[in-house]
Amino acid sequence: MISKPIEPQSVVLDTLSSVDLSVPGSPSLIMRDLSEYATLPFIAAFDVKPYSEVQTPQKRVTYIGISKKTMPMLVELFERFKSSPEIYVDGTLETILAVRRYKTSSFIFHADLR
Repeated sequence: MISKPIEPQSVVLDTLSSVDLSVPGSPSLIMRDLSEYATLPFIAAFDVKPYSEVQTPQKRVTYIGISKKTMPMLVELFERFKSSPEIYVDGTLETILAVRRYKTSSFIFHADLR
């Protein structure tokens, strides 16, 4: 089982990490994207059928690696921008907390919501 993001997933996370968070609205957009990536193992995993009789056994795409990398990033961003009214008004907080539906021991709730 892969416990770190594969190359294309790493490129996406690196790109998100390079976004200028001083641009209005960008922290909310990045947090929303990260919260979606954190749910992928629970809603988007799938089996890959073998291409030929040579390829055995069947493989499963799980997104566990990107989820493990995403959750701490999401917590760090929330901690950084928790005093910004924008993330409460635009629905970002609700999107982040929706991760809880799919991951019962999420890192999200270790953040101080005050």
